[in-house]
Amino acid sequence: MIRDILSVMKKELKETLTITLSGGHLFSSIVLISIFGLFLPFQEGEIFQRQDSASLSLYIFLVPLVVCSGLVAYTFAGEKETKTLESLLATRLSDAAIFIGKILAVLIYTYGFLLVTLGASIVGANFYLYHSGGEGVFFYNLLSCFALFVFTIPVILMGCTTGIFFSMKCKDLRTAFQFSRMGWFVLCLPFISGWISFRISWNFLVPGFYLLSMADIILVILGLRFFRRARLID
Repeated sequence: MIRDILSVMKKELKETLTITLSGGHLFSSIVLISIFGLFLPFQEGEIFQRQDSASLSLYIFLVPLVVCSGLVAYTFAGEKETKTLESLLATRLSDAAIFIGKILAVLIYTYGFLLVTLGASIVGANFYLYHSGGEGVFFYNLLSCFALFVFTIPVILMGCTTGIFFSMKCKDLRTAFQFSRMGWFVLCLPFISGWISFRISWNFLVPGFYLLSMADIILVILGLRFFRRARLID
């Protein structure tokens, strides 16, 4: 079972990297990393140095939204368009291995992309310090590290699990992508609207981490029960 999951995950990651390293997609990735990793930390250096909710929420919600929504839409809807889904479903791999392997591939790629962006943001923030004549070296404090490197994992997984439902139901990539973006927006709506005040504090992030993790587990279980080969083959 674990070997099958890893096989699907490696296949998906290889295909994702192949697509990402192509001309247009590579340029888009470089632009995204440059904006959030270098430009914003330097341009808004004084605000960024505070490591408050406004600046860090961009990396917790917005960057994963941009990266994950397109990838998760491709998992099934994209393969339907490229006619590669049938060959995968024809293998002896279990439904659970296919479903979990695809989710893990999107999670790992999105998280890796976020890490690269965060690494670039440290460079941008230190360049601001040097340019403004500040002292010391910038790095995220412990609370910010938890928010950016730990709390983001269930956030990304939530986007993966909700988006993959749309990808399974939609017959074309464009529709799946739109619904995936909409799903991310609904997830972020309580924070954007102010219904839930997003705060960079231990009292908010730790309970939020456990609540999101439990919700992710429930969604994965539902996905495993919902996913059946016959429903994807027309």
